[in-house]
Amino acid sequence: MKTENDSKKTRLRHLVLFKFNEGIDISIIREIEKRFALLKHEITLVKDLEWGTNISKEGLSNGFTHCFMLSFEDEKDRDAYIIHPKHQMFVAFIKAYLDKACVVDYWA
Repeated sequence: MKTENDSKKTRLRHLVLFKFNEGIDISIIREIEKRFALLKHEITLVKDLEWGTNISKEGLSNGFTHCFMLSFEDEKDRDAYIIHPKHQMFVAFIKAYLDKACVVDYWA
């Protein structure tokens, strides 16, 4: 939902949450973190990428431990990112380790 700041330049946010399989080795999680962070440098359409692990004390994460937020200029760039070969290679790599993923896009 846009706000009174609609006149300012906006960015499309692409929020990705991961819930890993039970018993996944921490070295695999670190490799996933590294590979996701590299996507910003490998795909120039990504304007910004930040990520972190859940530290909430509310107990509402439903097992999702990792959050990645990417920013794009527009939907065209986001769509091109989704089908980009580097992104597709990353998705293929993590599939075996994910219990669930959640993706939400919004304008900020």
